[in-house]
Amino acid sequence: AAGMLYARSEEQEGGDEHHLRLLGAANAADGYNTSGAKESKSPIWELSDLPLTLTTIGYLQNIVLYTYSNYKVTSGRYGDFREWFVPDNVDYVIHRYGEWILLMIGEGILSLLIVETAAKKDYYIIITFGVLTIIFIQILKFESEPMHGGKHAIYNTFTNSMCYSYLIQVLSMGLIFFGVTY
Repeated sequence: AAGMLYARSEEQEGGDEHHLRLLGAANAADGYNTSGAKESKSPIWELSDLPLTLTTIGYLQNIVLYTYSNYKVTSGRYGDFREWFVPDNVDYVIHRYGEWILLMIGEGILSLLIVETAAKKDYYIIITFGVLTIIFIQILKFESEPMHGGKHAIYNTFTNSMCYSYLIQVLSMGLIFFGVTY
């Protein structure tokens, strides 16, 4: 959930020099230490990694428990599942997921616009390909799925609905990563 790279500044033994560390790097050289400072043997996990670790565990636990409880309730053994939870309004959920993805795409556009402009060829190439990538992502997302509830994955089966909602979360994380990298 937090990504493969976790950049963190940490103090070296010999002073206040900082470096970036890969999550899981055995030593500073594996974590792209380019400062030329003395290498320190840092452990894979430290106490300062606790918030990120707890957030990831909570996110994964939420996925597992939500999926298990919904499978249990919709199995048919407990009668009408509407006694346990309110069914989704599929058209509303489709609309809200669409707005969320547009917000994430807007963040990518914002990251393209907040950089300092330069009259260089590389700047215009990056802007052009960035905007084209965002346009293609928007086309792929909104033109490839139905906009009405009857034919959408959320409406068809419970498994399709769960997979779609988790894939939307992965797409959101990817769009955030896309916005950060441009």
